[in-house]
This record gives sequence, structure tokens and C-alpha cells, in this order.
Amino acid sequence: MKSICHYFFLLCGIHSVGAAESSLYTIAQNPSEDVYMVTETLLRKDPPRFGTNLQIGNFTPWSDRKHNIWSDVPTEPIHFRHNCHATGGGANFIENKKGELKYGQSKSPGAGFWALYPDGFWDGATVEIYRFKNGQMNFLRKSPVKKFLGDPAGPQRIDLADSGTPVEVGDAYVLTMVRDTVPSSPQTGQEKKGKDKSVGFFAPTKDSLVQFGIDSSTFCSEGGSTASLKIILPGSSTPVGMEHQFIRDLGSPIDIRFRTGKEYICETWLKQEGLDGGRVTVQIGDSITKELTVTGEWKKYEFAVPNVPPKTVGKAPPLLIGSQRKGTLWVDNFIVRQKDEPSFAMMSYNKQALKEWHPGIIRGFGGLVRLTIDTWFADGFATPQIYDAKKGVKSASDIGLHQFLQLCADSGADPWLNLYPLYSDAEIQKLMEFLGGSADTEGGKIRASKGRSEPWTSTFKTIYMAASNEAWNMNFAPLAWPSNDGAPVYAQVADRIFRQIKNSTHYQKGKYTCMANAFVNGLYRWPDKQTGGFIMKDEAKAWTFRMAEACPTLDVIETAPSGYIGGWDGLNVVDQSPADMWQNQLFYSAQVMEPKLRDIEAMRAELKESGKLQNFGLAKYEAGPGYQLPNPTQPVIEEEEKIGKSLALGIVTLDNFMFNCSLGTAVNYFNYKTGGKWASHSDEDKFIPNTSWLALQMRNVLCSGDMMAVQSKAVKSVNLKEQSGEVINTHGEKTKKTLKGRENVPVTQCYAFQDGDHVSLLLLNRLFDEPRKIKIQLPFDPAPDATFFSLAHTDPKITNRTEQNVKIEEKKVSDFAKDYNLTLPPSSALVIQVKKKGAP
Repeated sequence: MKSICHYFFLLCGIHSVGAAESSLYTIAQNPSEDVYMVTETLLRKDPPRFGTNLQIGNFTPWSDRKHNIWSDVPTEPIHFRHNCHATGGGANFIENKKGELKYGQSKSPGAGFWALYPDGFWDGATVEIYRFKNGQMNFLRKSPVKKFLGDPAGPQRIDLADSGTPVEVGDAYVLTMVRDTVPSSPQTGQEKKGKDKSVGFFAPTKDSLVQFGIDSSTFCSEGGSTASLKIILPGSSTPVGMEHQFIRDLGSPIDIRFRTGKEYICETWLKQEGLDGGRVTVQIGDSITKELTVTGEWKKYEFAVPNVPPKTVGKAPPLLIGSQRKGTLWVDNFIVRQKDEPSFAMMSYNKQALKEWHPGIIRGFGGLVRLTIDTWFADGFATPQIYDAKKGVKSASDIGLHQFLQLCADSGADPWLNLYPLYSDAEIQKLMEFLGGSADTEGGKIRASKGRSEPWTSTFKTIYMAASNEAWNMNFAPLAWPSNDGAPVYAQVADRIFRQIKNSTHYQKGKYTCMANAFVNGLYRWPDKQTGGFIMKDEAKAWTFRMAEACPTLDVIETAPSGYIGGWDGLNVVDQSPADMWQNQLFYSAQVMEPKLRDIEAMRAELKESGKLQNFGLAKYEAGPGYQLPNPTQPVIEEEEKIGKSLALGIVTLDNFMFNCSLGTAVNYFNYKTGGKWASHSDEDKFIPNTSWLALQMRNVLCSGDMMAVQSKAVKSVNLKEQSGEVINTHGEKTKKTLKGRENVPVTQCYAFQDGDHVSLLLLNRLFDEPRKIKIQLPFDPAPDATFFSLAHTDPKITNRTEQNVKIEEKKVSDFAKDYNLTLPPSSALVIQVKKKGAP
């Protein structure tokens, strides 16, 4: 997930002075052609294909819809979970005083978590307590909560229902409960503006005196439902009830729209008591208002929803379920869906495009955002709601674990599971049973109930298990420990969950990869050229080094070292010619990112040699063209979109990902979605792949097998100059920065893959406006028939934002030879597929 700590490099004061002697670089070597000799030396055994992040959010007017549900009507019980650290305690209480303890985040937010949880909120919950000792975090005890006192003006403590080992300073505690109602409505700035956190977007009609609640005593018989929404209606001259305050943001390029040419249907179960005539109104914006006659027994109602353009100018009418009559109405399993797709299913065009991209990994967030293992296991109408201290009640976002794993299997990808890092021991065991246990285990029975008796471990080569997301980033608190002192705290949190995984009877070595999160920019220690050792350049960036030292069970460090490539992340703006700006984009990976990745390799080698950690792998959890972070006061910048979606940025994205591939590093694209910024595709209707997605597809689909070493016998190279610039964050704050120069940077790249007798060559041209002559030399006699796949255009600034201007073009040749000459267009990528002579 993107974080507020992501910065933007704006280079300034640069002017083009000609192709031969640019203000960006000097020529180091300038042969007439670039000569690459492919060898039979293995570089990387079957390196992972590129992966992608996949996030499926709740219904909101600004989200894309990846699965067939348009509903946020709360009908299921609410799952609550919160974690923090004790500032003290005793045998029967936990003390958490605001501001007293630095526990790896900052000073303690207190029992009330900056006053978001008032007195009584967690009464009746269960609390699990963990202790950090001798470099490990272990379970200490469990107890019901007798009385919760979160008010910062009070004692700030949690009274426990039983006594046991006394709680100490620094102990971690995790609160969990399931309820039909929010215990109270905390008074924050949002509530003062009239937003009640006991509901999500679906709220009572303003000033209507409508009352509501989850009712577990009655529910419909469909989809495993366990509760319904009870609405007490006061009677009114116009229909009132529960409603979304908006359905679409008219005029916005990213509002929700029905797909052109598709039919839609509304389905819901209703029953009533005391409503005169049983008259109920269901209004879906300005699409349709339907009057239904509802009885005293549960019954399913359905009707067509016209797929028409918005009729209303300005604010659209709400989605409303209610009545003018006085009485009680129960609602269950409300949904608006596309008629030709199953409810809750991943949209078929989404699934097909993902499958065609052939990802190596799909990174999901369900385990992290759904908070509890039971919520993650749930699907469809049986999915509980969750409570967020900052946002209130909301539908559990993302798809359930079973559906996510099935999507990975259908796409040919391995799953990357972001886990809630403070699952209980029992939850981890249940998860391991679900993934790898037989159908007679507790977790295996749940899996079998969803139609799969066979363990998921039989399907996937690797299951990646990641502890939290960006645990160094305060924006994700309380599941983050960002200070330097917090690094070993997070390390022990991750180590506990990894020990539980690896100690499970269902653990298979080599089948699971345990992943701990690293600081976003990846740099924690810098090489000291004078001594040959390392120096700590900035103490604040020691986080990952300290984390890695303290987590002996990790297999892989997941990081995003300057993962956002060029674009608004490296935009050359002030006083710079357009040609130089675009050329700087294409050199961004070579000048900025490759040196940082080399530094991470050096850090890994030092840790291994120190004996403090085994030889761990690296993974890049998110990367892609760079954009400004979301900011409510900052609209989408048109120039930013033109650059980030350009062919040039697609080529530099592939350039960076291929360098990671050559290091054996798994790397994930951010993000598989439609819309602006980091999106893979244009919009819901046209669903055009952006250039960066197409560029990465060339490796995933067209290059298979082992990566072979390639020798550069002659290649044009340049010395990139040091450049002065500014770093600007999302608040518009600027600081001066220097982009270091780099010598002997090749202007083209060549990678080779071998799969049996079949060889694929991938070539890149980093020059914005200069084609390059290339000679390929093979170590074998090839068949004369070969296939060329190119991603190129006469204008490297072109995008696919509204029309597919750039495609992967295929061409057959019949004159391929052991020595082969070609011309590589500027800002382009080319894959050549050839086989050995005589091979089938």
C-alpha cells in the first residue's frame, strides 16, 4: 500500500544541448552497434514471473468494481479487534497511560487509542496478552474484560475478570469481540460534524428519527446469513429509512457506472411488522424507485435496475430502503449486481485479463484488513462487518481467503498472503489447517465446506506469508512500529507468527515463505568507500537492519526500495526541455534504483557474514510508475497522468522489473485496477491495459524458463551527470536534493531465457529519440523461423488512457541466424522467440 512517506524527485535547471553531448550525460562508449552474446551459463534458475497487488475494497463511489456486488447494507454482526502495549499493570488489570511509553511507535496512544475508544467500549471483550523476553514474543495469558476505561482523563486501564501472571510494562495486548451494535459512539471531529461511526456509508435519513440495529434473532435462509438489519420507522410524509448519502459523484472521471450494454438486477430479502399495507420503498439513485408490498414473513424480492445515464445534475439521489409508514422493517442480503455474472464472483473480464497476464504472484490484503481469521474465511452474505477505530463500521473489504486462493490458482499464480500480525496461536493453527491440513481438521473442514477437500498446498509451488504491511509506517498504526526502537519489536511480532507457522504439523519446508516487512526506501546502511565497510548515514534509516537482526525465522525481506519509477516520482520539471525530461525518465531506473538495489544486496551479504541471520531472499512488494500520493486537497494532475501512463514509463517500468528479475527478486506491480494513478487498466467499460501493464506482460507471457547470462561485447554507454533538484511531499514541502551521477550506463539492455530448446530474448532501448542497431550472437544454430513481439510507437509519449494506441505487435521472420542484426526503435521493448535448429 502506498504511504505518506513516499516522496517525489523534481529535477531542475537542466537544458538540452544536443544528442552527442547532453546536459544529462556525456558519451562513455559509442560503438556503431550494440553486440550481445547469449551464453549457456545459468544466471537464475526459473526466476519468478512478475506479480501484482490486488485490492478489492468496499462499495464506494470512487472504487472500481472487481467483483459482482454493489452493496454496503450492513446485515451481519460486527467483529472488533485492537492491539496496543501496556505501560504497566497487575494480576487483574492492564494499564495504558497516554504518552507514557515508547513502544516502537511513539509515545503510547493510551487505552482509548487517542480517545477513539471511550469508557465501556471493550466491556465483555476477550484480551490476549503477550510478553517480549529474551528476543522473543510469546503468549502470556488470556482473560475476559471486566471493565474498560479508555477516557484519557480517567485511569486508562482494562480491568480483567480473572487474575494471573501480572502484566508488565511493554506487554502487548490484543482485544477481540463480536457484537451486534457498537458499544458507544466516540466523540471525534467526524462525529462533531454529524458522522456516526456506528454505521458506515449506509445511515439513517438525516433528521428522520429512524432507528436501526443488527438483529441476530431473525434472518433469511439464503447464503449462510446469521443476522439482518432492523429498521424502526417513525412515519413520515416522504419515504425515510436507511440510505447511502450518495451513489455517484456526477462528473467525476472515476465515479461508479454500470458497464455499457449490461443488465442489472436488485435482490433483497424483506419482512415487516406494523407497516400499514406493508408498503416499502427501494430507491436506487435516479435509476429506479420501486414500491414493494412486504409481508410479515421473510421473502425474496427482485427487480430490474435500468442501465441508464445519470439523470440528475448535481448531487444524485441516495440509495434508500424505507417507507412513509410507521413500523419495523427487516432487510437481509441486499445486493445490486450485473445479471449475467454470479453474485460476489470476480468479474469475468477481470479474471480473464489477469489470467492472460500470467502473473507469478498475486498479493492480497484480506488477512490484514479483515482482522480475524473467521472473518477472512467468510464469503458472500455470511461475511461479517468489521469496526475501524478511525472510520467506524464497514463491510469487511477484500474477498474471502477461499475465493482469493481460487483466483490465484485459476491465474497460474502463487498467493502472497498479508496476515494480521497478531493472530492468536489458535488462529494460526486454523489457517495452517485450512491451507495444508486434511479435511478432518478444523480448518480443513471449513475448506471442504467451500467445495475443496484437497489442501491448497497441493496446488501452489509457494505460499508467501507476510506479517503485516509497511510495519515501519505510522499511517498503519496500531499495526506498525516505525521508530528505530520499534524495529526489534516488529521483528519479534513477525518472529512469533513465523514460529507458529513453522512449528505447525502442517508446515512443509519449501512450500511456505515467511516474509517480514522492510523500510520503504530499502536503505539502512551505506557502503563506506574509504574503509570498505558500512556507515550509518541516517540513524532513522536503520530500521530494516535492526529488524532483520532480530527476526531469525524470516525467509524473505519484502521491501519497495524507491519502488515508484520516474513519472511524478522522478519528474524533471523546472527549466528543463521536454526531450531532456523524457530522457531522464528512461534513465531513472539505471540512475536511481539500480544502485539502491545493489546496496540492499550488500546489506544482505553483511548480515549473512555476521552470522546473525541465515541467507534470506528479497522481494519487492509494490512498484510501478510514480505518482503523487492521494491528497483530498490535490486533484488528479493531468500532466502526471500523461507521463505515468506513457509508453516511455512502460519501458522504464519493464527495465526496472527486469533488473530485479536478474537478481532473483520477486517483484509486484501496483496495482491491478482501473482508473488513475497506479492503475493497470483504463476504465470499467473499455478496460484498456496501460503501457506498463503491457510491458510487464511481455516477460510474463513471452519469456519462460531459466535466465541465462548475456555478455555485452560492445554497447553504447553514457556517464550520467549529477543533478540538483527538489524533493516535494504531498503537503507541497520542498527540500533540496542531489541525484548522484553514474558512469558507463548502457543505453540498451538484453536478457535471455531458455526453456528446453526454446530461447526468448528481451531487449530494451533506454534512449528517448535514438534507435539502436543491435547484433545478437547465439551459442547454437537456431531455426530460421522466429517470432518478434514489439512494444513500440513513433511517439514514446503516447498513452492508452482512452484508446489502445499501443499494443504488443507480432511479426514472423524466416531468416533468423546465429548472428542476427536488427534495429531497436527508441523507447521500445522487443521479445524474440527462437528455437534450436531441429527442435520440435
